[in-house]
Amino acid sequence: MTNEPDRVREFQARHSRIIYKSMSSVRSIVQELDASALDALGPMGPVMFQQRVMGTNFRVHVIGGETVACVIHSDGVDYRYAPSSIAPFALPNDVAARCVALSEQLGLVLAGIDLVRTSLDEWYCLEVNPNPAFSCYELSDDKIIARAVADALID
Repeated sequence: MTNEPDRVREFQARHSRIIYKSMSSVRSIVQELDASALDALGPMGPVMFQQRVMGTNFRVHVIGGETVACVIHSDGVDYRYAPSSIAPFALPNDVAARCVALSEQLGLVLAGIDLVRTSLDEWYCLEVNPNPAFSCYELSDDKIIARAVADALID
């Protein structure tokens, strides 16, 4: 995170393709950075920059030590604003365990974790949402995520 253009240029020189989004309470659209746009920006508020990781997107909801995952197919930088399809997905056991461990380490009973799996089967964590939306990822008629959240609240 930074608001210093020179630091962004250094980061982009290291990673080539990078994405960015605002760091505010307002939902922003993730976009790939065009270096020429950075030159024209002038002063900017705090912005989060990440290496652009190419691969398949996954959303994992961790609720009380259990995971519910889905795979997201999209060609867009930000699948929330591009044509996409979402389907249930059974995570590999080691990836599920790492998601649960991360949530526990952060002290979260509920977390929405955004992952990308590359073509080389490398898994990257893009972010952990401590207050995640889940209704659009609720693909089961049984409302598995909602029921798990309700059970966690009762406990």
